Amino acid sequence: MLLGGIDHWIFVAGLIIGGLFSAPFAAYLTSKLSTKKLLIAVGLLITGISIFNLYKIFG
Repeated sequence: MLLGGIDHWIFVAGLIIGGLFSAPFAAYLTSKLSTKKLLIAVGLLITGISIFNLYKIFG
């Protein structure tokens, strides 16, 4: 097998199931919030994750 057999299908199934639940929520959320608010939220989320990763590496 190309990717090591059947073991990887559990991860693929998890991603598919997660996408089935998160896609309608994301569509609803984007219809209710303005573009500027969404961009600010995504920027803050990325900045927060980056700061957390830097803290784990250097702290």
